[in-house]
Order: sequence, then structure tokens, then C-alpha cells
Amino acid sequence: MAKKEEIDWDRLTELDRKYITHTYSSEPEWMPLPVSEAKGVYFRTPWGEVIDATSQVYCVNMGHNHPKIVKAIREQAKKLCYVCTGFISEHRPMVAKLIIEDCIKDEWAGRVSFDSSGSEAVERAVVQAKLYTNRPYIITRDNAFHGRTGQAAACTRILHMKGILSSPTDKKDVRQVPYFPSEGFFLAPSPFCYRCTIGHTYPDCKGKGKLPCVKRTEDIILSLGPDRVAGIITEIILGTGGNIPPPPEYIPQLRELTKEMGLLWVDDEVICGFGRTGKWFAYQHWDVEPDIMVFAKGVTSAHLPVAGTVVSKDIAKMMGNKRFFIGGTYDAHPICMAAARANIEAMIEENVVENSAKMGKYMGDKLKKLEDNHKCVGIVQGMGLLWGIELVKNKETREPFIKEDRQFNFAGDLSKVPVSILLQRCIVRGLFFVPFLPNTVTVAPPLIIKEEEIDKIVDILDDELKEIDKMCE
Repeated sequence: MAKKEEIDWDRLTELDRKYITHTYSSEPEWMPLPVSEAKGVYFRTPWGEVIDATSQVYCVNMGHNHPKIVKAIREQAKKLCYVCTGFISEHRPMVAKLIIEDCIKDEWAGRVSFDSSGSEAVERAVVQAKLYTNRPYIITRDNAFHGRTGQAAACTRILHMKGILSSPTDKKDVRQVPYFPSEGFFLAPSPFCYRCTIGHTYPDCKGKGKLPCVKRTEDIILSLGPDRVAGIITEIILGTGGNIPPPPEYIPQLRELTKEMGLLWVDDEVICGFGRTGKWFAYQHWDVEPDIMVFAKGVTSAHLPVAGTVVSKDIAKMMGNKRFFIGGTYDAHPICMAAARANIEAMIEENVVENSAKMGKYMGDKLKKLEDNHKCVGIVQGMGLLWGIELVKNKETREPFIKEDRQFNFAGDLSKVPVSILLQRCIVRGLFFVPFLPNTVTVAPPLIIKEEEIDKIVDILDDELKEIDKMCE
């Protein structure tokens, strides 16, 4: 990185405290971490470089400040900063072509729409599913995260991810938004085999037919009436819910179920997409095709905000014959499109998806060793460069430290939350991860990572997990 700048962080922190509405902590608790610059898998603080073990929020796939993306942003800004979506700018058609022809490559994909955030793209996908089928209901799943706006929040089933207020002093003082989120969304079990929400044990549950979680999904759809259900929305790997991959039978069985019952499958690839799992999109690990696919984050490696949906050719044809009244001011923003194009082209040129698969196996093998090294590590699971470490108080019973687990409201005293303790220790060692859940450590570094940087991540975790071991029974 460049030579350290002289920045008055005390003054900036003072202004930040005075004028910014902060999230995730109360104002008295606010402890900002200043960042002056970033490059590759590191960002710089006043105290030194820190390795970014979660790509910020699963989004910096090509690493921080990739030179080709930065150059494309600068060049576009010199020529055209903004036009609305009624115009064609230089890069929008090329980004759509790259996504459909060079990343997806499958025959199902019809057309692309662009938005500014994953939540907006999920909103669009749900609207398209309901309009195409003319049906009101959507099936979502336990532990899912699909965004924070109306319908996206209704698809999200992690309590603290839906705009709640929680007190730092009283764990019972939690306020949810009245009349939010939207109705008409129904809950099916997710394939979280380590803590099955319907009480089964994999692989004993396989039997001779459908997995119990798929069968239960079928029962829920039948209880509503398939003619009332537009579709089901899923992440391939539960991302914010703990980086949980499904058993190999689940995705093919679920897709077959949607076809049998005449429902759409909306595949949310906001986290999994653009190489995170070792393929361009996570559904490509199976012989399946979605009806609608949602993307964001990795499409620009978070250099600028871009998201969107890809719809099947059938949906594209039907909707293309109508006037579709939806959109936002910054959809397909010209500078953002330049960033997306440069990002995808750089991923292709630098074989980054292949590196994700290779480094994902290397990292997974190393992380799995933590299961044997630590009393507190119940299971390590993941795919590509998307891994989660489940922390437990008791390995035999699988009892979590925080019993509410994925429905923890982050109210009251957080000093005993294991991921908070671990993060405080790791950050001093130059390692950062986002503590999305109280009992789960997320490891999802940039896809350009090398073996020596993975070694550093795992070595620091291996050392600092010893402190969590002391909390075990």
C-alpha cells in the first residue's frame, strides 16, 4: 500500500459520533475502526494492516481497489456520469452479455435487469414471480437472509436482520417495526443438517424418497394450494445464516418439486454468485436451472453498487410483451456499469473463479482441522471460499453458547457472546471478520487470496479459539 496518510481520525470520529445515525450498536457503544485505504485482501487502519476474512460483507470478491476496476470507473466518469435507464450507455449491454453468455452460459437465461442493491433485486424478483404466475404467495426458509426492504425482509428469517431496535442494557427490550415486513410469505425448513429445525439426522433421514425438509416444503405448499404459490426463494448456501451448504440431494429434489407443482424457483446468488463457491454461480454445482436468479455484491466486487435479476426466456418473453413499471433512479448507473464490466472481464482474464475453487479446497481442509483442535468448534462447513465455524458449549450435545442462536436479538450485555470475544482478540492480531451470528464465525475472504494468506487466517483463529475453549463445558 501507499505511504500512510496523515488523517485526523480523532476529529473525524468526533464528527461521525455527532452527525451519523449508527447501526448495530447504540451511540454510547459506538467504537469505529478507521480505514484509510485498502488493497487486495488487506485494509489499512492507523494501527496497521488487517486481513479481510469476510470480504467486508461477502462482497469484495476481486479484492480491494482492483486496478482495472478503478481505471474503468475513472475513465467512465470523465465521459458520462449519469443517464436514467431510458437511455443506453456504453457498458450496460456489455455487462448483460457477459453475465448471460460468459458467466451463466446455460440456455435458460433470457434477460437481465439492473438494480442498486441485493434487497432491491430481491424485491424485483418477487414482483416478477408474482406477476408472471399471477399468484400471491412466496415460500421462504428458516435462517434465510434475502434483504431488509419490504418483501425482501419478509423472505428473511433472521430476527436481527429485519430492522429491529434492541436495548444495550435490557435483553427483553426489543422493538420490531409495526406492520413490517410484508405478508403472504410462508416458512419452510432449511437444510441445516447440524441443527435440523424439524428434528431429523442426516444421512439417516434420506430414506428412499424425498428428504424430510423437502417433503415438509411440499406439505406447506399443498396446505396453501399450489395454485396460490408463485414460487420459492432460496440461497444455495445459507450465507448470513451461517454459510451452510445443503446435502447433495437437496437442490435437485427441491428443483424437481417446484417443477412438479408448477412453481418458480428464485435463486438468490447475492452472496454465492460471481465465483464465491468455486463456480460462477452456486446452482452450477448441480444439474439444475433456476427460473429467476438474483445477483449483487460480487458483480462489481463492491467497488460500486450494482445488483440485478436474470429471468428465464419464458418469463422474459411474457413480460417483454407488457409495459413493466418498476425501477430506481440509479439502476444501471453508467459508472457502476463500467465497474461491473471491468470486474467480470478481470475475473475471466485472471481465472479468479478457478482460484476460488482451488483456494477454497485448501482453506476448507485447513479449517476442518479446527474441529479436532478445539472443544468449542462443533462443525466447520462450507464450499469454495464461503465457510462457517459453529461454536458450541458442548460438542456432544451441540449446545450453542447463545441458546437463541440465529434468532438472537443482540439485546443486553454482549460481553459473553463468543464471536464478539473472538473478534476483539483477532483484530489485535490483524484479522477481521464480520460477526453476523453469535455462535458462528464467518470465513469468506476475497477470491484472489493465496495460500500464505489463508495460513495466516487459520493460524490466528487457531490461536484465539483457545480463549473460547475455556468457556466450554
